[in-house]
Amino acid sequence: MALNDKLKSEVEDKLKKLIVEQLKGLDVKYDSIRLDSTWDNLNADYIDLTELRMAVEETYKIDISDEDVQGILTVGQAVDYISNQIRGLSKKPGPWQDFVNRIG
Repeated sequence: MALNDKLKSEVEDKLKKLIVEQLKGLDVKYDSIRLDSTWDNLNADYIDLTELRMAVEETYKIDISDEDVQGILTVGQAVDYISNQIRGLSKKPGPWQDFVNRIG
């Protein structure tokens, strides 16, 4: 498995867990979350998405701009965005950057 595929797989797994945790009141199941799932499919409202955004920023030590968040409409787009941030395309390095540097 290529580094990028491994990273994306790990991001997808962790993001799904965060979604389940943040949307626990909506009874979202891990196995029901797909890369093409939209936030509407998951019945997430603005408050849910704001809390999920904060959890993602804290978990990955990244900042997601308001402009960027408006373009993230699916779980897959979120995985791609987070993976790109981790791979060093972000302005603020996080703990994942050390991981990427060690294995890449």
